[in-house]
Amino acid sequence: MQQNILFFLHSAIREFQIDFIKELSKTNNIATICKKESVKNLNKKVPFIRCYEMPDLLKPEEWEFNSSEILRLNKLISTIEKKNNFFFSKILLSNYRDIGVNLADDFQIFHHNRIRDYIRKRPHETNRMLRKILRFVEFSFQSFQPDYLILGETSSKFQLVASIYAQHNNIPLNIIRRSKILSNRLFFTDCLKMFSNRTEFFFKKNKIRNYNQAFKYLKKFREDPKVIKYIKSNWESYKKINLVLTKDLIFSVISKKNILNFNFLNIIKKLAFIVKFNFNRIYKKSVYKKFNQQDLKTFKYVYLPLHKEPELTINFQSTKFFNQENLVSYISSSLPFNFKLLVKEHLYNDGLRKLRVTKKMTKLPNTFLIDPLESQFKYIKNSNLIITINGSSGWEGLIFNKPVITLEDKTFYSICDLHHFLKNLDELGSLILKIDRKVDASKTYDNKLIKLIDAEYSATFSDRINRKLFKNLYKELKKK
Repeated sequence: MQQNILFFLHSAIREFQIDFIKELSKTNNIATICKKESVKNLNKKVPFIRCYEMPDLLKPEEWEFNSSEILRLNKLISTIEKKNNFFFSKILLSNYRDIGVNLADDFQIFHHNRIRDYIRKRPHETNRMLRKILRFVEFSFQSFQPDYLILGETSSKFQLVASIYAQHNNIPLNIIRRSKILSNRLFFTDCLKMFSNRTEFFFKKNKIRNYNQAFKYLKKFREDPKVIKYIKSNWESYKKINLVLTKDLIFSVISKKNILNFNFLNIIKKLAFIVKFNFNRIYKKSVYKKFNQQDLKTFKYVYLPLHKEPELTINFQSTKFFNQENLVSYISSSLPFNFKLLVKEHLYNDGLRKLRVTKKMTKLPNTFLIDPLESQFKYIKNSNLIITINGSSGWEGLIFNKPVITLEDKTFYSICDLHHFLKNLDELGSLILKIDRKVDASKTYDNKLIKLIDAEYSATFSDRINRKLFKNLYKELKKK
């Protein structure tokens, strides 16, 4: 029996999704929601797919002047919020690079963008845009009648509204995510916060399927730690950011569309952003500190790696920490005497964080900013304590037997129960003093790590294209 499967493509796993679509289309009806500029390219690869084009949020539509339709959508939003315990205002925070820009203008710089420029001048127009997104999602679902919704992430505005709408209408939701433990591995989850339910399931079964495989992973990581491949690939791409920005600027000048509607002010704004972005990066190099292995052994310190901004972790999972400037200040003032705080800036924030914020951090007592291009592993290995909201540095710290405090109760490694969750920030100082800083090298400790690694192997699948794999994945989807 043919089923209707609705896709949202995601750049990080785009090729995998397209091949998955090709396989599923042999026995099912497939549709996707995508940007207008992506439709032509997508139709070349999968010409049989139905595409629903995302609307231009700035272009008024006829229904927006219909008061009864606006009232209907307002009621629908209220109903969805109550039933799903989810407030649409969260969409602004998880999308502060466009419709939620006014939440972040104080601590980040942004390049020229139509929606950002519009919202800065008209901050109360966000409700209109949220209604527009919901109405489009509602139309797409009613038109296609999907049996399943498959996404690569749930934090972007259209994807998030589609996820909540699917949940509201009891349509199975499946999110494909990359593992943060194993390279080249993916998993399915129906968790909106994108944690792997299957990893938790296998961990709780109390049975290790392949002890040697997990043990070898742990041993190899301790001997030669390496960043997960997709993260490393992202970092390498970001190092070429100036090339991307320059190409965008040139395209803005020479593209046929822009020649016909040339806007000199927009070109100046983009050029100004490139100058400001690079000035930030150059200035910050003068304030970043570098410590060698020997230096790090001469003093006690807490290692605090900052998250990318915006990011799923702080803009959707743990929203109270979305402004990390305040978090750094608080931790700096809560450390025991004679402790230093080493704060590692995230590479993606390097040119985007406003200088005001960077200068403030460098003036905090016993606080030092670490160059984002430096490897995190020497700082983890020599630290007395690691504090993270729920980032992968916490997992890496556990592997090296370091005390880890998380500020969010749910992490992809929290099931190990080897970390310390700080429920109340006011208790940070007392928790630091209580933590035993001795290395835990017990067999029980390692077995918990091995058990999680093994569970992750069991819950994930290879990202290499494989027809047999696709058929098995589809069977898993149908079970839900």
